[in-house]
Amino acid sequence: MDVRLGISVLGGLVVGGVLWAGCSSSSHGGGAPPTPNLAGMVFDYTERAAQDVPVQIVGGPAGLTRRDGLLLLGPVPAGNRVLKVGDSVTTPTLFVPVSLGDGPNFLARPVHLPQLRSGIGANLPAAITTTTTVSGAELPGVSLELATGTNVNLPSGAISEVRVLGVSPSRLPTALPGGRTCRVAFLVEPEGVQFSPAATLTVPRLDAAAAGPFNLYRVEASTGTWQLAQSNIAPINSGAEFAVPVNVGALYAIAPAAPSPSATLTGRVVVGSQPVRGYRVSCWNRVSDPTDADGRFEILDVPADYSAYLVRAFPERPGVDFAPRIEARTSTSTALGDFVLDQALAPDGIRPRVVSTSPAADAVNVNQASQIVVTFSEAIDTNVAQPVRIVGLNGAVPARLNYDNPFTVRLLPNQRLDTSANYSIVVDSAVRDLSGNGIDDTTLVFTFTTRAGAPDPPPTDTLAFGLDPLRAIAGDSISVLGRNFTGGSQVSFGGAASLVTAETSETIEVQVPSAVPAGNVTLSVSAGGQAVSAQRPLVLDVRASVAAVFSGASPDSPLVVLDRAQPPASIVIDGANVGGTEILIDGVTIAAVDSTVLVGGTTVATGRAITLGAPAPDTLFTGPIVVRGANGEPSSTYRFLQVRE
Repeated sequence: MDVRLGISVLGGLVVGGVLWAGCSSSSHGGGAPPTPNLAGMVFDYTERAAQDVPVQIVGGPAGLTRRDGLLLLGPVPAGNRVLKVGDSVTTPTLFVPVSLGDGPNFLARPVHLPQLRSGIGANLPAAITTTTTVSGAELPGVSLELATGTNVNLPSGAISEVRVLGVSPSRLPTALPGGRTCRVAFLVEPEGVQFSPAATLTVPRLDAAAAGPFNLYRVEASTGTWQLAQSNIAPINSGAEFAVPVNVGALYAIAPAAPSPSATLTGRVVVGSQPVRGYRVSCWNRVSDPTDADGRFEILDVPADYSAYLVRAFPERPGVDFAPRIEARTSTSTALGDFVLDQALAPDGIRPRVVSTSPAADAVNVNQASQIVVTFSEAIDTNVAQPVRIVGLNGAVPARLNYDNPFTVRLLPNQRLDTSANYSIVVDSAVRDLSGNGIDDTTLVFTFTTRAGAPDPPPTDTLAFGLDPLRAIAGDSISVLGRNFTGGSQVSFGGAASLVTAETSETIEVQVPSAVPAGNVTLSVSAGGQAVSAQRPLVLDVRASVAAVFSGASPDSPLVVLDRAQPPASIVIDGANVGGTEILIDGVTIAAVDSTVLVGGTTVATGRAITLGAPAPDTLFTGPIVVRGANGEPSSTYRFLQVRE
């Protein structure tokens, strides 16, 4: 399988079969942006593409990642550079060393960003007047202590909150030097914050005690590489923890001073039985060369002291040969056999287009009470502020914007349209699909004329139009839009009752219940014991949220560390809308069942329970715990599991 689409002879990148020219770069003035010569993927810890993440070559061009997670920067001169991913405002910040040639360059591995709102954090004053400890149930066993008299110097423009985030050992931005490995890393945010004197970061010891002596390493912003920060770190508290000095916001890791034993992993990337050319495979931050026509790969110097091999496959040239995508597998053997991809799709280079409008183009005698509906050929990016407008003789008509679904936009004018008047439905040229392709601009304006004479009487039936927003978590307030609501309405989420907080003749405000399982949930509305009709199914994308991880034997305090040799009989992932969800730990699916309670005679899932034997499975790793709903969409939050060897 060789579906390479080509590289521009000018040294730029062809993305989706089209010379890419959509880079938001600070290195140029007006006019068309420069052609990029560096591309790569940025994904978050929920295994999804990370959109609108600030990226920059330090001292060079900057931009934002696309909707599909692609970063595209340039032109970047050849040589050793440092890629900065994130801004410590909307996302954490990581630094990645890159070595660039004259032609097109691709990152050897994807960059994985933790969530800025994960982990522990606190707003700190510039001068600490009493000993302060940053800790919390979000990252049990981890704390950052600042002594009285410590000065906290926040970098300009960064968030004011100091945070500590867990970083997966399988997703480091670059491998530790000298063949060393770590069981976990910690990111102190914001990047560049300074503590004088140094703060103390306390973390659990996850390596076996016999693996010592241990060193502290830190990623330097100037090089993007790990540097030795302190050698011979001794465990404290009977060997259960480390306490290390932290004087600047950066990525830290504690690792055995001795290099890890290594192995060579081999296998083949296939779709079905067909070999795939143009993929890379990584394991524990080491990466293979691109696969050839036979699909075979070899990963050298893979650390062999983890419990198993966590392997990820991804396109060598994302956006050129294949759509950006990462798939993970586990193995206890160095001979992996066939890595069977779920899919290997060509890049999406097809522009979205307008399929239909209501009123239709050139329609006449249109009812003055009409709503405006535009249907696109595919789902569009809802981050575009005003994808559709209605414009009359006196300018834009005030209207409420709503999405019936990801590819259908509805405008509800605030008042009736004028009689015998010409109007235009205007589609914004900034509309793009979920891969970042701009709208087909062949026709973006559609005109119609309202009818003459007295307007029709307003409709008297009760009808629900749609939901706003289309995605929510437990406790969020959503609006059911419609007409002639009579008050006292009830809203059911797939059979689960909800709390109606406000109602007008046009809007019902309702809270998302925590009992309904995550996924695509259909809402139903009733009033006076009668069902209210809906213009189309009212489907809400309900996302789960993870609150904490507990030992089954200790349901009142979060689990600090899971000892592989003697794990608890079970652990419970506690949260909202988690019933029946898929559990992933560091991207690996783990079998789980619902943990339930009886509420008012109804069984409600409040968590997902994982049963463990002794020792815990080799494929249970330190990393983020993410849950996915029935629609495959990840939880809005995650927690971090730490496994001790």
